[in-house]
Amino acid sequence: MDMSKAIKVIGVIGFGVAIAGCSSTQDTQSGSAASWKDPDMVCESIAQTGSNLRKKRCMSKELADEIRANTKEGMRKLENNSRTVK
Repeated sequence: MDMSKAIKVIGVIGFGVAIAGCSSTQDTQSGSAASWKDPDMVCESIAQTGSNLRKKRCMSKELADEIRANTKEGMRKLENNSRTVK
């Protein structure tokens, strides 16, 4: 086998190993697998700006409701403040 064929074979094998490693999506963080199944937790997968990787964020249902209410109130205030009476 000449040198160019050996380099191609090594490249193909390396590419295959890289693809296989990327395709395994086993979550190795402690406790995170349980949080997906916990009925008192709310989890979501969020796309980060500037990245192709998604990040998992989990929180209690109470905290999620509080964030939702604060966001809704903030948007309402913003809309009311943007309306000007002439």
